[in-house]
Amino acid sequence: MFPVRGVVNVDSSPADVPFFAAMIKQLEPEIRGGHFDAVWAQLEAGFKLDALPADMRTRVQQTSNPRADIALSYWSELLDGSPADLSAMLNGVAATLAARRVRYLLVLGSEPSPALTHFLSATGMDTRVEAWADSGHFPHLAHVERFATALAETGGWSARTTSQ
Repeated sequence: MFPVRGVVNVDSSPADVPFFAAMIKQLEPEIRGGHFDAVWAQLEAGFKLDALPADMRTRVQQTSNPRADIALSYWSELLDGSPADLSAMLNGVAATLAARRVRYLLVLGSEPSPALTHFLSATGMDTRVEAWADSGHFPHLAHVERFATALAETGGWSARTTSQ
């Protein structure tokens, strides 16, 4: 929607969004029924906080304040839309980024899935994927200096012009 030099995405694989949406929809009654803490504990178990350095893990744990109302507001598009709507949105964003030749850096805490590799190759986006293995949902916190270097490199990206 707005001119950008690029996109930096930390551990949010576009190919995994439909799976996550389906999971959240299935858990919605528990979330709305007062069991958000249990649902969040399930999600948090997948974050691999133990992969973080001890001081960073402590910081995440001390500053984390998950709340059902906030999570539900963040997930509203996932909960309210159909799988077809979600796929159309993801494909539309990817097509726009590709058409505008927007650079896209995806930093993952694990190796990319075959679904992600397929999604990215099908989009034609100018994508660089960095998989910082075994760093969990917070690769930017597991490798702070490495992430700072990657961000600094994006400062050299120039806006590209397109013929739209």
